[in-house]
Amino acid sequence: MARPGGTPQQQGLILQRGHTELLLHQLEDRLLVAFRSSDVDLLDIVPGLMYRPLPSGQPDILFEEILVPPEDFATSLRAACQHPDILFAYPVYQLADSAEGFVYLTQQITLQFAPEVSPAAQKAIGDRHHLKKIRPLLGADQTFIYELTAQTDCDPLWLTQILQQDPAIALAEPNVLLPLAVREMSLATNPQSRHWYLDAIQIPQAWQMTKGDRQTTIAVLASDLDLENSAEPIAETSETPYGAIPEIRPTTWGNTIAQLTIDVAPECTLLLLQLPQYLDDALLEKVIEAAIAQGAAVILLAWQLAMINGPLSLRQSLALHRAATQGNRGQGCLLVTGAGDANRPLAGIIYERHWPNQLFQGPTAWLDGKGNHPAVVTVSGCTEANKKASHSNWGEAVSLCGPTNPGTPTLWLPEQGMVAVPPEISDDLGAEIDPVEALNQQGSTLEAAALVAGVAALVWSVNPKLTGWAVREILQTTAEKIVDLSGDRQLQLTLGTYDAQGHSQWFGYGRVNALAAVVLAQGNQPD
Repeated sequence: MARPGGTPQQQGLILQRGHTELLLHQLEDRLLVAFRSSDVDLLDIVPGLMYRPLPSGQPDILFEEILVPPEDFATSLRAACQHPDILFAYPVYQLADSAEGFVYLTQQITLQFAPEVSPAAQKAIGDRHHLKKIRPLLGADQTFIYELTAQTDCDPLWLTQILQQDPAIALAEPNVLLPLAVREMSLATNPQSRHWYLDAIQIPQAWQMTKGDRQTTIAVLASDLDLENSAEPIAETSETPYGAIPEIRPTTWGNTIAQLTIDVAPECTLLLLQLPQYLDDALLEKVIEAAIAQGAAVILLAWQLAMINGPLSLRQSLALHRAATQGNRGQGCLLVTGAGDANRPLAGIIYERHWPNQLFQGPTAWLDGKGNHPAVVTVSGCTEANKKASHSNWGEAVSLCGPTNPGTPTLWLPEQGMVAVPPEISDDLGAEIDPVEALNQQGSTLEAAALVAGVAALVWSVNPKLTGWAVREILQTTAEKIVDLSGDRQLQLTLGTYDAQGHSQWFGYGRVNALAAVVLAQGNQPD
């Protein structure tokens, strides 16, 4: 879709996510409509310039984004709201500091009341705004999920803006749909090309003790899994110098990431859980609960938001916390994710320049909510030469690092697709790179995260009684302290050493070591 022709309205609104606030503007030339039947003729209801479905994973609601002339926006929105076939229609919003940070509203909001607010006072607030109470939010006191009704006289963002000013309200969050990053090209699928990963983290040696256990399940949550061609994920095997490795049909990026977990733990059970292209609180809760219900011990969070400042909502944060504390038969799941591939901090400010179309300019906030969650093991990338992968994100939230292919820093944006992050640099071998070829061969920290997820499964296979927190501690304690004294060629930073607590912003507590982790899990100290 072309970039919006209208300019954002000047009035700013605050999107509350957890206890982080994001400034938004309302766009004057696009709206979101929700309806139940694919037979609804949107062209007849809202004549628009362009229509785009928003796959959200909700089986009973269809979402469509409609681009309209700015002069027709108010009329189009009113027509959609008044039509009986339309469940709701809202403006589309945009992050104030990002031309591509689109935010789509749903009918749900989360309200956390101040401790002293009584149930009667809570009901009065809900009734005043014509809200329907859906359920309490488990894990948070005085917190409930509400749904707007036809009588509610403003959209969820405006309503939460109003409620944030009420001293009875501690937190007011709209449930929003946010786009996920897309990667069309797959990783190298030849098993021979993946051997160096296994050698680097001593997988062949760990396999002398275990190759996994069918009772240990690794769940992979990704937006581009090919479930039709992987209904039986273990489709075939490939022979390697270390024996047979199960092979997943490598039809998508998500499948190739899942393959890496099985490369490491070939005798563990693999569970593939599909995410839609647009993620909201309800869908994340649903897939996390599905992973827990199906016995996942390790959950690989194999997605990235298509935005650079993405704090978690309260509902999302609590869903991850529940998995880490209550999943895996009460022992807690180990949640693993990649740090990201833009060579930017997991949380911090970078002075940006030279972006195409000046997408980001000047002091710019970067935040990965998922990667900063305290229950998540966030994995950065290192190369075969034990250097920081040029594309790997970094920061205090990095727990471990793992092997990945080299590559240039990249970012996926909804309108631009995959773009190289400026300023341009050479590859990890020092050679000048062709931008198109670089994107086709791009490494990813999700590769490294998948390997760590597989090692965690091996650890559980030799000691199933471990808690998730104990597995994390074993992985961090046994990690190899690789050091990189060379400066980052893009940002001129040198963060490849360790502080007094044994932590590096580039490598976390070090590169994962499968053999040492498995030995320690069995109760023996490695040689």
